[in-house]
Amino acid sequence: MLTKLVLINSCAYKMAEVGFEHGHSPQLVGPNNVGKSSLIYALNFLFLVNKRLMNFSGQRTADKETLAHYFPSPERSFILFEVKKRDRRYCMLVHRNADNEVLYTRIDQPYQRSYFFEEQADGQHLRNYKELMRTAVKAGAKVKKIDQVQEILKHIYQVGDRNDAVVWLTDKCKISGTYNSFNKVYRYLINSKLIDNRALKDILLIADSRDQDELSYSRQNIQQIDRLRYQSQQLSVLKNIEAEFTQFKSLVSEVKAHYELLCQQVATFFASANLRRATLMEQRHRKKQEIEQMEGELQAKSVENDRINQQKGRLDYELRQLKSEAQTLQQQQQQALELPAESLLEQQLQNQQEKVEQLWFRLQQYAANAAQPPEQLQRRIERLDQQIQRKAAQQADINDWLIAHLAKDDAQRRLLNSILHPDIARLPKARIKKPISQASRLIELFDGQIELPEDFPMQEVSNPGQLAEEVAELQQERDRYAQLMDTAQNSAEIKKQLEAAKAERQELEESLQQVRALPEIKNELKSQQQAIRKLEKQLNTLEHEYRTVQEDLQRRQRAIRQLQEEVQGIEQSTRDMERDQREVEEMNLPVMEPDAQEMVRTPDSIRQLFNQIKQLRKEVAQKREARQRLFQQLKDKTQFDLADEQQFVTQLEQEMLSIGDKQQSIESLLESIAVQFANPAQRFLDAYEEFKAFVHHEFNRTMGEIQISNLESLNVLLEPNERLQNDLRSIAELSLTTDGLFRMPDHTAKRLDILREYLEKGQAIAFSDLFNLQLRLSINGKVRSVNLGRQVESDGTDRMLRLIIVMAVISRLSQRSPDNRVVLFIDEIATIDGKNRPQLVEFCKEHHFYPIFAAPDIVDGFDQYLLIQRQPSGQLVVDEQKHVIQVAQAV
Repeated sequence: MLTKLVLINSCAYKMAEVGFEHGHSPQLVGPNNVGKSSLIYALNFLFLVNKRLMNFSGQRTADKETLAHYFPSPERSFILFEVKKRDRRYCMLVHRNADNEVLYTRIDQPYQRSYFFEEQADGQHLRNYKELMRTAVKAGAKVKKIDQVQEILKHIYQVGDRNDAVVWLTDKCKISGTYNSFNKVYRYLINSKLIDNRALKDILLIADSRDQDELSYSRQNIQQIDRLRYQSQQLSVLKNIEAEFTQFKSLVSEVKAHYELLCQQVATFFASANLRRATLMEQRHRKKQEIEQMEGELQAKSVENDRINQQKGRLDYELRQLKSEAQTLQQQQQQALELPAESLLEQQLQNQQEKVEQLWFRLQQYAANAAQPPEQLQRRIERLDQQIQRKAAQQADINDWLIAHLAKDDAQRRLLNSILHPDIARLPKARIKKPISQASRLIELFDGQIELPEDFPMQEVSNPGQLAEEVAELQQERDRYAQLMDTAQNSAEIKKQLEAAKAERQELEESLQQVRALPEIKNELKSQQQAIRKLEKQLNTLEHEYRTVQEDLQRRQRAIRQLQEEVQGIEQSTRDMERDQREVEEMNLPVMEPDAQEMVRTPDSIRQLFNQIKQLRKEVAQKREARQRLFQQLKDKTQFDLADEQQFVTQLEQEMLSIGDKQQSIESLLESIAVQFANPAQRFLDAYEEFKAFVHHEFNRTMGEIQISNLESLNVLLEPNERLQNDLRSIAELSLTTDGLFRMPDHTAKRLDILREYLEKGQAIAFSDLFNLQLRLSINGKVRSVNLGRQVESDGTDRMLRLIIVMAVISRLSQRSPDNRVVLFIDEIATIDGKNRPQLVEFCKEHHFYPIFAAPDIVDGFDQYLLIQRQPSGQLVVDEQKHVIQVAQAV
């Protein structure tokens, strides 16, 4: 079987390693167009070899572009297939040379990654083909370059299982040049969309080894000899297996006789065991009655014991409660005595309340100013400092200001102050009556004229008192921002101080409450101590009564335990008997009437009978196994695909009875070889009837066993080519005797005309020309015919149907063996619904297929997931040591 697929520097993959030995249903996981299909379509180079049959993603053929895609670097791009056959492993290596030739090399060793890569100082380097071969040979591997296509095919396909070819074929598989029945059908597994009605016809003909059959008179003798050889082989097989068949029928009879004896012993065992169980049940009943009587007496004493125990428990509980409460009161009294005086605590509480309020106010004041950051507050303080300095400077030299001495009248000073104010410079130019033409250091407003508006505001002239008030206000504002600055810088610490102050306030409040409650605690403690002494006296009296009743109860309980142990021994014996009966019941044997004379009564005799049953059952199983082995051997030799042994015996007996007829048939076939026209036509029609029986019975029966979505049934029907078959019947009914040539009736002449017509055409009649196919589906009770060239049902059901058809045929062409599992690729598995996926996996498992599913995301239900990883360089990697997720399957 194929155990590993490896791509190195192929497609977009730097390296991809996909193993096929573990599990039954792996899934490739990677985004759309990442290269999942390219990876699996590499199977073309192993299972098809013939480039004309190869089919790649997007309906591409094995042209130069495709080969360049899979082998972008001649001599440095590789596809490797590791194969395991008969416990031996070898590899088939595929690469492309500079002349665009695809070459195959066999390496008689398991796959070794180290052969392909060389470790150097700057990392791994891929070896070319010659370097790879030298490395493999140096490591002890035997390598063989395979040049001829026929030799490659011999390494890939061989009939039988006594070789190490990749695929073991059955004798139903025909081989012709670079084509064989297997690779013709397998290409449809690569791309199931290729299956249309014409393809289905070819597939079915290949399955029944009739795809090359044709009616060609020049080759008819050779074909008849092949058929003669086939029938002779059948007759030889029947004669050679007569002794084995007799032994098989004997084993069938022996199994039946031993099975009947086993059933009889089981019936005797059940009857004896039931009788013994009845005796044990009677003994158990008597013991139970004695126990019930003693338990009644014990119950009365238990009631008295419970009453005393309840009183004792109640008093004990009350005593513990009083002691606990007294202890608590003592602790409260001691704590209150250790506290300061009440007046001192009240004063401390008042002081602490004021501290809390101060801290809280600072935080609220900071919050009211929008919680400005310290940097903003600092800038505000600096601006206030500058304003204060300017105002202070103005206050110091206000008496020396020009404005105070330029005019004596206050109104005039206000006017001058307004004129010298910057607002004059911002008046509109229309106010200029006469521009200044000359200026000097002596200000006389020069010779210019400016007209002031009527509503021009007069600017007040500052005085020392106003400046002092402004400095005080600025200083006050500066102090407030300084305090906000301190709060902003230490807000976390102030909050901690506030919380600590609140906690200390709470402690002072609690301490004040304890000091005020001290007199009440003293009185309550005295009352509790008196009640404790009273309860202790009552409890001592009840303790004495309780010990007396306990001693009486223990005496009665010992007597009851002794009886209960005896009952347990009886019940254990009963359970042992029931266990043996269940074990025999699990054998699922039919119920029979017991033989009274064979019944046994002692426990040892019943146990001995049970052991005899197990031994006899083991012997029956061994004989059945021997019968099954011989059954399988006979089926393998006769190629009868029957699961029921009785049907097999009946059919083989009929075949044995027909040995004489078969021999006569062979003799008749020998005589008919000489006939050149009539017999070939008749045999061609007979072959059609055999093929029709194969399709209608064997193939349709196989398809009927498979559940696909909502399809109730699936049948392939053959529609005969009536004109062609009627012509062949006319030719088959020819009677070419000497007399017939001279006295030719009308119907004979007509038949000769038909024969002459076909001879003149000189064309061989293909077997596929005898009929057309019709696919019948039953859905929800409605039957309809479909064309596989178009979608049959939903996308998932359609793909499932096509895959099952191809795999059913592949199963006939390849050996059914775990060592011969056939790998296939199923893309877009998510389109097949969750109900069909398990059925598809189970079908593959039963028929020795290894499906590789693919989807962009992980789909539930598979036992292995291979993750396609893209490296930073853009190349893809699938490392089976790093990128595989194994899923434990339920047993």
